[in-house]
Amino acid sequence: MIDRKLVKAAKVQRYRDVEHAEAYKGRFRDGVGKVRDLIEQTFVRRHVDGWILDAGIGTGRFSVPLSWMGHPVVGVDASLPMLDAVRTELGDKIDLVKCDVELLPFRSDKFDSIVCIRVIFHLPQYKEVLAEFLRVLKPGGRLMFDVLSHEHRQLARRMAKWLRVPIPSPSTDPLDFHLSLEAKEIYQLVRNCGARCIELRSYDCLSTYWVGKVPPLKRLVRLVLRLPWLAELWAKTEVSLGPLLSPYLTARHFVVVEMPAFSSKQELG
Repeated sequence: MIDRKLVKAAKVQRYRDVEHAEAYKGRFRDGVGKVRDLIEQTFVRRHVDGWILDAGIGTGRFSVPLSWMGHPVVGVDASLPMLDAVRTELGDKIDLVKCDVELLPFRSDKFDSIVCIRVIFHLPQYKEVLAEFLRVLKPGGRLMFDVLSHEHRQLARRMAKWLRVPIPSPSTDPLDFHLSLEAKEIYQLVRNCGARCIELRSYDCLSTYWVGKVPPLKRLVRLVLRLPWLAELWAKTEVSLGPLLSPYLTARHFVVVEMPAFSSKQELG
């Protein structure tokens, strides 16, 4: 049984640490993080429009380029060091608010787009968070978020047994909580709140279990990480393959939810 309050307290405390905020900013400058960033930036820019909420803004990985492109952005985060990092980059070009993502201090139907990347899979209260996002999303607006692929996790455990690799016991450390969902669970989750999933993309091949276990794949990944142009080519290939990528062979789902125009909004059960 997950202690939701304990997980939330541990995660919030970690991201409020100044040193962690500074280290977080560098995660996406090279290596696997850079490839993932290129893919996610492409997905997000395909769907954002109008007034944007960056929920769990972090150090501004999405908000900084979107603001410089002319998009009006509001950023929220529970971490002051994270917000300070964005303020250093953008000054008064962006509105920043310190708050929890499940208690947004905004009126209903306010935003045209919501971007929430690398946030929801940290939260055991993800259903309440999703309901809150849809409350502040305008009819016809779009929400973008990512979550770990449970299909991949299941296959990885089967492979570990087949390879006779010891499977570690589930961690009791609240910082190790990471939500994973199957595609069918995501579709049902979205339907339960009166919205619809208009896109679900599987991506992030470089973070999969077998990359670390199969020597030829490990060598290929090392090559990708050393050459920036090859990292960009890998990212473009994952984006272009689109629906052909299986959730069993990728580590993450990228989800785009649309709130139907003039529909009644329901809370998640």
